[in-house]
Amino acid sequence: MKKHTYLMTTLRDIHQGLGRFFAIVVIIFLGVLLFVGIKSIGPNLETTIHSYIDTQKVSDVQVVTTAGFTKKDQQLVQQIKSAQVQLGYSWPYHERQHNQNLQIYSYKANSPQNKLTLIKGTFPKTKKEVVIDETLSKNHPLNSTLIINSQRLKQHSYRVVGYVQSPIYIDQKERGRTNLGDGNLSGYIYLPQKNFTDTAYSIMYISFADLASMKIKPTSAQYQHLLHHKEHQLKTILQKRKRSRMQEIKNQIQRQLLQQQKQLDLLRQQRPNSPQLLTAQRQLQESNQQLITPNYFINERQDNPGFSSFTSLSHRIDTIGNIFPVFFFLIGILITFTTITRMVEENRQEIGILKAIGYRNYEIAQKYLLYAFLTVFIATVVGILAGTKLLPPIVYQILSSTYIFPSYPTHFWITPILEAIIAALIATLGATTYILIIDLQQKPVTLLLPPTPPTGKRIFLERMTKVWHQFNFNQKRIYRNLFRYKARMILTIVGVAGCTGLMVAGFGLRDSVGKVASTQFRQVEHYQAIVTLKPQTKLTLTSPIRDAMSTETHIKDQMPVYLQSIQVQHQPVTLYAVGQRQQLDKYFTLLKMGSQSRMQIPAQGALITQGLARNQKIKSGQIVTFRNNNGQKVSLKIAGIVKNYLGNNIFVKQKYLNQQTHQKCQPNAFLLKTASLTSKQRKQVIQHLQASGQVMTTTFVQSQIKQQTAGNTNLQPIVLIFIVLSGILAFVVLFNLTNINISERQRELATMKVLGFYNHEVTMTIAEENIIFTIVGIILGLGVGHILTQFIVTMASSSEVTFPLLIPLSGYLFAIIMTLIFLVIVLVMTHKKLQALSMITALKANE
Repeated sequence: MKKHTYLMTTLRDIHQGLGRFFAIVVIIFLGVLLFVGIKSIGPNLETTIHSYIDTQKVSDVQVVTTAGFTKKDQQLVQQIKSAQVQLGYSWPYHERQHNQNLQIYSYKANSPQNKLTLIKGTFPKTKKEVVIDETLSKNHPLNSTLIINSQRLKQHSYRVVGYVQSPIYIDQKERGRTNLGDGNLSGYIYLPQKNFTDTAYSIMYISFADLASMKIKPTSAQYQHLLHHKEHQLKTILQKRKRSRMQEIKNQIQRQLLQQQKQLDLLRQQRPNSPQLLTAQRQLQESNQQLITPNYFINERQDNPGFSSFTSLSHRIDTIGNIFPVFFFLIGILITFTTITRMVEENRQEIGILKAIGYRNYEIAQKYLLYAFLTVFIATVVGILAGTKLLPPIVYQILSSTYIFPSYPTHFWITPILEAIIAALIATLGATTYILIIDLQQKPVTLLLPPTPPTGKRIFLERMTKVWHQFNFNQKRIYRNLFRYKARMILTIVGVAGCTGLMVAGFGLRDSVGKVASTQFRQVEHYQAIVTLKPQTKLTLTSPIRDAMSTETHIKDQMPVYLQSIQVQHQPVTLYAVGQRQQLDKYFTLLKMGSQSRMQIPAQGALITQGLARNQKIKSGQIVTFRNNNGQKVSLKIAGIVKNYLGNNIFVKQKYLNQQTHQKCQPNAFLLKTASLTSKQRKQVIQHLQASGQVMTTTFVQSQIKQQTAGNTNLQPIVLIFIVLSGILAFVVLFNLTNINISERQRELATMKVLGFYNHEVTMTIAEENIIFTIVGIILGLGVGHILTQFIVTMASSSEVTFPLLIPLSGYLFAIIMTLIFLVIVLVMTHKKLQALSMITALKANE
């Protein structure tokens, strides 16, 4: 009974010190909520995409070729262990009616790979019916007629019977790149496979059953390693296949030529000098020259539109979750530890009395351990539930408008939950146990007396005699109190600095991630469009494309370059080769890594961007080897590493590239500098250049900026959560530490009231100290926020994206203003509390 009554006093302590109990619970709750919530989002996203890939049977690899595929290619690739191969048709088509680029796919019912999701309508039942991308529904309503004028199809008129989502395109809006028009796809169309006239298939889908059966995450490094091993086998097979496939094409062409030759002979006998005869002979010669070596292009699932941005988002959230919530939690633990310690210290006299009347140490400790357990139990249970079931869905609600996944599961992940529980237990039960061990070792008589105050010491300002004598009484009192309670001073400054730094880092993270594309095209790349020429285009001073650019008033300047998309150890890279006399500085600012000095492309060597160098561990002086589009092995000596934020590039002189490839690399593209154009004006420029007949695509960087910015906005809800919770934590920290300050100095404050100090003067004793601590904390917090942001963006950068360090002035101002507002609110609450302070009760207390 005695023990039960004693433990029940815990409830009395909670009721009497409800503010302190609530503050501890809130601090732990916020830490657990953010830690568990953010650490759960990344694994949940990986589970989402893993489930979707498994349900929709998304291919591991897609292969396209310049020579087409046959059943023999399918049989050869199926020799790879567990490879499941499906052949189909796919090619881009420009629809003139709505001026949009579409990707045509062959549709086959019960396809074993890349299963479509029907959104509305039905799947095709006859060869005259098609299903289309749901984003095309505005221009093509159900049951409308879709015209596709292509010689590669048996018919040209189709009825739209349904809207679908393709697992190849998981992004709601992004449809990837194409080699038509402005280079951007607007959507896709699936036609029954019987409509295609091509004798050879144009695309190969490959899935590896053993990778799926291993149940490894498709975003993991292990999956990528195993997939690259499969790709190596695939490349070996396709490389060997080139010669035999070329011979098959040659035989096919020879049969066609033989038949055409017979027709020519017949025509020659009938009309020897006919213009038709001369035209037919010329076409026959051109057909003989068209035979080229087949090239194969392998695209991983990660290369599909939306997949890379989604997995990058998951990676960034994981990275942020390893830094931001941990820092947040550490601040919470620090404040909680101090609060619990102070609570036990306040009850020294009670502990002494209990020891004196015969209570054992473990019996005394049970009350305080119960108090600590109640705080941690309530905070962790609610924090885990909210962090798992409430916080992630807020983020998923934003993502649902970006990606096509039907649902986003929320699971309880044991690792972050256990880590949060252990940290919370250390902050509460650990602090309680620590201080109890110290106090319970003391004798009752020692505990019944107030602790011996520290020996008075002169502060350093007192040693500066001339300065010290200039202060009045109140100023001297404030400065002495500041350094009298050094532990509280350090704790308050650290708490305020940490919370201010978290708010600054939130804004820094928002801009650093959200503005990477605009920073790239403002600081590094200074052109507005890229014009890609058609293959085999011979560029001369009188080429039609040059005439078109010279007559286009919106084009201010242009520079011909040789462009090629390559891969360096599976990492996509764009190769730029420029002429000897061309001024690249107008189009690129190539700054040396670690400095602001400009770099020039050397005559013998290449410059690479920082993401490629970091990911592949490449240093200046090393040799980089890759295969070009013809399968030729090319080696370049690295002369320097330059800053870059988006994508990866290699810069060389054309002459040096010619030497390394043993062939002449003619310019195949133009970089354009234009005036600021509207969307309508950009379309007019594209149409004007297309009319030259030499242009394959004209791509304005504005569309890339828009796409990249849209992808990075997915992090905005997480950043907003960081900022809001950091602000709440700042308020709770100031409130809690102020209460501790008051409880420690009740006798001092009561004495001041007895001596005749007014209420506002007593309040200012606390307020002036808090103001000084807060100002110092804010100043340090701005620096902490800068360092924390830099650390986060460095860790969150990937092989494709290097985030710049951007912290807006509004971020600094917001953190300062919000912290000061919280301070004012706390001081108002403090004033009311001090007004109610009983002088007699306080002076009767131990301290």
